[in-house]
Amino acid sequence: MTQVLSGPPHQKRGKMLRSKKHRYWVKSHLCVACERGEIHRIDEPNYDACHINYLGAKHDRPRGKGERVDDIWTVPMCRIHHEAQTINGHSGANEEGWWWARNVDPEPICIQLALASPDPKVVEFAKQYVEVSDDEVL
Repeated sequence: MTQVLSGPPHQKRGKMLRSKKHRYWVKSHLCVACERGEIHRIDEPNYDACHINYLGAKHDRPRGKGERVDDIWTVPMCRIHHEAQTINGHSGANEEGWWWARNVDPEPICIQLALASPDPKVVEFAKQYVEVSDDEVL
């Protein structure tokens, strides 16, 4: 069983993890809020890789003003839900509540996507947040 950990204690902020390859791969999946539509092309403009800001802060990587969290904390969202989440969810504590109201926990989704990412640096970064039992193969 994969268990999400809190990450390394007292992690220094350092450079934020950015991966265009991972973001494009994330947005090639169905929206986590509605799961509507077909698996879409990477160049489809109506799907986004949505950054989950409260997860960055939870894992000791808070964002600065005008800054996004690491790209590991992204989930696929249709444009409609991404805009709704941005308008209603990005004002501090409301973001986590937006997800809770939809009965979606984005944290394990982010981790599973990151562990399966086509970008090796994202996979390595994600491994610090999980504990994998001996019988599990990722």
